[in-house]
Amino acid sequence: MKAKDLSTKAQQCFEYLQADPGDQPLADCLMTILRQLPQVSPWLRLDKLVSIYQLGYGAKLDAQLDRYRRLDSLETVLQFDNLYKYKDEKDQKEKIYRHQHRLGAVILRSAGEKLSKQTNLIAQCQSFEELLQRVQSATRPVHQFGPLAVYDTALRIGAKRDMWPEVVYLHAGTMKGYKELMKTRVKQGWVPLDDLPEEVRVLEPHHAENFLCIFEGLFNNSGSRGVGKPCC
Repeated sequence: MKAKDLSTKAQQCFEYLQADPGDQPLADCLMTILRQLPQVSPWLRLDKLVSIYQLGYGAKLDAQLDRYRRLDSLETVLQFDNLYKYKDEKDQKEKIYRHQHRLGAVILRSAGEKLSKQTNLIAQCQSFEELLQRVQSATRPVHQFGPLAVYDTALRIGAKRDMWPEVVYLHAGTMKGYKELMKTRVKQGWVPLDDLPEEVRVLEPHHAENFLCIFEGLFNNSGSRGVGKPCC
């Protein structure tokens, strides 16, 4: 398909997404188009990518986290069926979140049980960083329960506690996205939000983390950094 036709399709998808924020299939369709566009396409400018994220994926993450905020207690949040499963809107079936799908129910249930035993300690956490460390400590004995699972778990619990990341945590795809966007390495597993380009700093840290992960693979395009200026 020609670049002009792809741009037209991208515009159509973007307009539909504006009318229906959080529509995952529509957002995924738009991402497929973006990956076919030439580097000079304005759709690959960083500010445009951030706008697409906000409409397509940011809205969905907000809805997911709001679900935890609305649960009646911390004890309820820590139950396996809540912490690691969700109801698919299409077929109404309970499914494990995509990030944790490969771990499987046995590992996730074990993690949930260990967290539930530390409910009181989790309730005493005063910051997201403290909460993250508590989750990591509680689940350390669980085989294959790595940094991404720890972070996702802490983020869901944090939504209930109204505790949010103050920095952008880097792991798995997020680390790849950061290196690709910034063309540099980082020694620790997080960076201040201020270290990211101005266009990304409109996002809260947990959304910036999500953005770097989802859009990893698009930042190599020169257009991602705008016209005539570097991304950092």
